[in-house]
Amino acid sequence: MIQFFSASSPNVQFTFESVDGSFALTKLMVNLTINKTLFPKADNVEENINLTMTKATNVFKTPLKTFYKCSQDTQIELESSSTNVTSASLQFVNIQKLEAFANKPSEKMTTCFHDNMHTAQSTSWDLSEPNDDSCFRMNTTASFTLVYTNIIGNSMTTNIPLLSDANATATCDDTTVNVTFGLEKDQSVVAKLYFVSKKQSSNYYLDAATLTMDTTSRYLPNHPIKSTKVVENGTKLEVFKTSIDSSFECDAPLNISITSHLSAMFNMTNLQAFRLPNSGFSKGSKCPEMLPTPMPGTTPHPDPLQPPTYHWEGLDSNNKKMCFRAIAGIQLRVSYVNTANVNQSYDTWFDMNNSSITQATDCSKNSFNFSIIDENRNQNLTLTFNKNNSSVSLTSVQYDFVFSNDTFAMAPSKPVVINTRSTDLMIMPTKLGNSYSCSIETQVSLLTNNTQVSDIFMRITDVTMFQAYVPADNSSKDEVCFHDTKKSPASSGDWAVKDVKTNMTCARFKSTLQLKIMYLDISQKMQISTINVNGSGVTMLAGSCSSNVTSITLDVDGTKLMNLTLSFVKPKPVGNTESDVVKYMLDEVTLSYKTNLWYLQNHPEYGKTVTIKHGGLMFGATPVTNSFRCDLQQTVFVNSNTTKDMLLVMMKDTQWEAFGMNKSGDFNDANFCDAEVTTPASVTTPMVTTNAPYQPVDPSLHSYKVVDSKNNKTCFLATIGVQMRTTYNTINQSGVEIGFNFNSNNSVVSATCEGETSIVMFNNSKMQQFLSLTFTRNIKLNQTYLSGINVQYNVTNNFPNANASEKNGNPYMYSVNDLTEMSTPLKHSYTCQTVENDILVNATSNVIVRITGVQLQAFDIQQNKFSTPQKCFSDEVLPEANVGNWTVIANKSICSMYMFSATANITYVNLLGKRTNTRIPLDNSTKTVVGGECGNQISYFWVQMEQVTFNFFFNRTSLGPKFNYYLFDVHIQYNTNSKYFPNHAYDSDGKVTVANSSLHLFQSDQDHSYKCTTTTKVLLNETQCYVSLANVQLQPYGVDKNHGLFSTADDCKSDLSPIIPIIVGSVLAGLILLVVVAYFIGRSRSRKPEYETI
Repeated sequence: MIQFFSASSPNVQFTFESVDGSFALTKLMVNLTINKTLFPKADNVEENINLTMTKATNVFKTPLKTFYKCSQDTQIELESSSTNVTSASLQFVNIQKLEAFANKPSEKMTTCFHDNMHTAQSTSWDLSEPNDDSCFRMNTTASFTLVYTNIIGNSMTTNIPLLSDANATATCDDTTVNVTFGLEKDQSVVAKLYFVSKKQSSNYYLDAATLTMDTTSRYLPNHPIKSTKVVENGTKLEVFKTSIDSSFECDAPLNISITSHLSAMFNMTNLQAFRLPNSGFSKGSKCPEMLPTPMPGTTPHPDPLQPPTYHWEGLDSNNKKMCFRAIAGIQLRVSYVNTANVNQSYDTWFDMNNSSITQATDCSKNSFNFSIIDENRNQNLTLTFNKNNSSVSLTSVQYDFVFSNDTFAMAPSKPVVINTRSTDLMIMPTKLGNSYSCSIETQVSLLTNNTQVSDIFMRITDVTMFQAYVPADNSSKDEVCFHDTKKSPASSGDWAVKDVKTNMTCARFKSTLQLKIMYLDISQKMQISTINVNGSGVTMLAGSCSSNVTSITLDVDGTKLMNLTLSFVKPKPVGNTESDVVKYMLDEVTLSYKTNLWYLQNHPEYGKTVTIKHGGLMFGATPVTNSFRCDLQQTVFVNSNTTKDMLLVMMKDTQWEAFGMNKSGDFNDANFCDAEVTTPASVTTPMVTTNAPYQPVDPSLHSYKVVDSKNNKTCFLATIGVQMRTTYNTINQSGVEIGFNFNSNNSVVSATCEGETSIVMFNNSKMQQFLSLTFTRNIKLNQTYLSGINVQYNVTNNFPNANASEKNGNPYMYSVNDLTEMSTPLKHSYTCQTVENDILVNATSNVIVRITGVQLQAFDIQQNKFSTPQKCFSDEVLPEANVGNWTVIANKSICSMYMFSATANITYVNLLGKRTNTRIPLDNSTKTVVGGECGNQISYFWVQMEQVTFNFFFNRTSLGPKFNYYLFDVHIQYNTNSKYFPNHAYDSDGKVTVANSSLHLFQSDQDHSYKCTTTTKVLLNETQCYVSLANVQLQPYGVDKNHGLFSTADDCKSDLSPIIPIIVGSVLAGLILLVVVAYFIGRSRSRKPEYETI
């Protein structure tokens, strides 16, 4: 017996036992304390509890001297005697190697059943009752698919094939044939098919089917064992309908929906029940043309899980030649919008598995297809490969699927077949005969014309082998992707610009360059591509010199598809500058590149040209009589409002001269840099301002109880003020703002409410103004919300000095119908007192509807009283930021750690053009998403919470013989519709970034952590925005060398204890006092003899 346990809380103890030549996990116990720290919603009283395995079983049973491996999670139910624990479980994820009772690691492997499952195979059956003639024959390839909920509450799909060794029996009479298949030898999985032929009927058909499974069956991994059986019983199926004297023939796959959780797939089927010939089958009736039947698939979940890795093979359907093989995981993501509310979107992920049908077309040609046909979900994935004389690439991906609410929770009930495709690709390129491998995944974005499906992409993960056009001898040589190649270090380059008139050198640039391109991949994860520039191999594409501007354009990689331009400026003299030293500097950096380069794997803008351009750098100011030189590494941060991509240009051993060069082309005397420099790169955000000659007066509050005249039902109960604001053109000015208030004194207020919609209307006929508010009740989401606004008005004399062209009698009509404002749980009222609810109806005309002092209810009104109020987010009291503890993992170990509290204070412009402040505490008790990377030079991590992302970048640099690191960039990106930014001004991109890229904070030795308890205030964008960081301890490098723990801490200066200088000062003061006292004592003694003599 072997026992081991974790030393920290919660304490987990595992017991492995060796029995009959195998080892297994036989006991498991978890000891933990329920308290507010681990369980924020627990009672205040602490309780120590023990959790044990619900049922004694042999988990991970494996022969001795063999290790166990399983790509599927293993979940174990736990039970407790405590009444405070309703359920508990422990989960093992992606077990790569597990072994007990071994003196040394074994090389022999045993995989779990999930990783070694059988696929459906062709079977033949000839069944009869004892001592009777045959009453049922069938040739088919069949399997059953069951959807169930696992221990932790997630939906799982299992596929149970009908194998040739199944135990089959039949019972027959004149009207029924019942067939039983024992799909497992121990009868833990049993399927029954019930065929009927009703009296006076000339047909027979499959009328019902039943699947019975033990919950401990190997086909039901992680199934809760509170119940012992799973029984799925489907009736009134009426499939395989055939004449009584005929057989049923169908070469096409038939997908039969038995229950909402169970389906069956029959392929290449020939069957007959009742009146069988002595041998074979009677003449058959062909299967009808059938549309795919939508089947249960995955359920929506926000974060993709890693798909399981399978061994894929594609055989030529003609000669069975191996065309394609791979060891990889394949996953598809489908993003779609809610049919009831197009403003809400959902993600559903599908993992492809090798129990599906796989096939390949003729690969003797220059192009062939490899297809995965998932009959259970009615999904087909086709990969197209093309070759030339030397290489092969994946050039096209096609994904076809059935879209309905059986598979997609919020899709329409009527099934629709959707075709998606991505063509003109050139990805995963490999030499002929080689196989491709890559440690990072490959992503492909797919396009569709269906308006409900907003985004689709494919992931190919854990690629250890991926080979098309497999050689006849099955040989292969591994070829790794660019990301995994060993890269040569950057080398120095020297480029000179010639004057077109004199052919003399007018500018020169010398440096060792490294580029780091940061971009969001298709899945919206940050990627960093590092390009070490080979200086001797880089040519200068263009260069020019003028009196005030000099530019140099370099072909970074020799393809002319990635070009770097450096522009130097010499500002023109202003006024009397004779006594001033004229200087020039690097003013602008531009990088232009094609996104299908191998450097930029999974770039979402595949095949397009992206340009990152940033001017106004004012970097390296140098007198025109000198060259600029810096042997240290310098970092230039480049970003642009035209793209989300960002760039770091790293320069080392640099010297340049852009003006006043001598004719020999040699550098003039150098002006050296003082220290390593990082340039600031401000991010400008467009702000919406309103030209307002006066401020419209906010509406007064009125109480409303509006009844539908048709059914005398109260549709709307509210205490609110309502106002419409817009702009118009006067005789002398354009864009003048004006506002009009709606209330029960100046408008007729009416309502209509039917089903899940309630509409409230304000009609001011005297002012020729109309406003309607549409509220929606969504039962599936358990929410009600304001979903639409319609505004209509005429420009009349109520618009002072309006331009005559606008007073033409034609109404202005604006509407917005995709809102989810004032969202409230069902049977609740909505209240918001601290902020106004400003809603943009039309951005061009700046039409805004303001609703103030809100309490309202549009559904489920009882006795004309408000239901329980639901406060808006702005009315809630925000917590203080608490200390978070984040880690970044690489190669399955922690490589960097960050611990601090952070609070962002952001100033933004609201819809009315006013500056507004918001405070965002990074609250780690809520759900946060964390990511990052540990680089050799640049390390970063980000934390996302409620549509706000905090980003932190660290740089490592040499300082003498040692390496130090420091924080050089902080930027925060937020969605303008985040709840932290009520009434944010319209932004076409919907995202705003505030940043500071010229920091030099938290500097520490690379082998140490940095620690500081006092608060550091980081200004952003040189504006009123800032981030406060407190109780900091971080280490962006070298954590993996210290077993995932912080190394020795370097404390900040403000944390050093003041007691030491106090002690030193006290000691010095004491010494001085002693010297003075000794002096006077000495003098008094020296004078005493003189007095005695006198």
